[in-house]
Amino acid sequence: MWACKARSNPCDQDLGVLISKSYINNYIVMGGENSRFEEQVAKADCECPLYFMSKIAVLCNDGVEEIECLTVVDFCRRAGIEVLTVSVTGKRQIMGAHQICFHADEVYNDMNFEEFDGIVYPGGPGTGVLGEKPGVKELAQKFLNSGKMLAAICAAPGMIS
Repeated sequence: MWACKARSNPCDQDLGVLISKSYINNYIVMGGENSRFEEQVAKADCECPLYFMSKIAVLCNDGVEEIECLTVVDFCRRAGIEVLTVSVTGKRQIMGAHQICFHADEVYNDMNFEEFDGIVYPGGPGTGVLGEKPGVKELAQKFLNSGKMLAAICAAPGMIS
C-alpha cells in the first residue's frame, strides 16, 4: 500500500498495477497486487513523497454507522492493507446503528497501537459514547502528533477535537 502524501494537489500517477484509489484524510491511497514497492516507484514519475502503509485500526462501538466502519475495512483489505476492527466496548460483538451485528477482530484494552500506521474513527449515533472511552481521544492526538494517518468520518471529527 502506497500513499501520495501531498495534501494539496496530490499527484494522480499510475504506479503500475494499482487495484484501487481513494482519498482518505486528504491522502491518495493506492495498493498494488503481486508487485514490489521498488518496481512501482521506478515506474512512477512522481515528485510526491511516498510512504508505505501496512496496518490500520478501525475503532468500533455500539451505534457505529455500519457503512462508515465496514466499507473502510472492505476497501482497505481489497487494497492489500492489513486492517483490524477494534471494539472499544470491552467485547467483540458490536451492534451497529441499523441493528447489524458484527464481531470486531480485537478489543481496545488488549491492543498495542504503536504497531499501527493509521487509525480510523467512524461516525454514527454511538460516536459520543466512543469519545467517552478512556484513551480514545488521546490516541487520536497521539497519531496526529506523530504524523501517522488519522481519519475521522462524519460525526467523529467533532468527537476527537
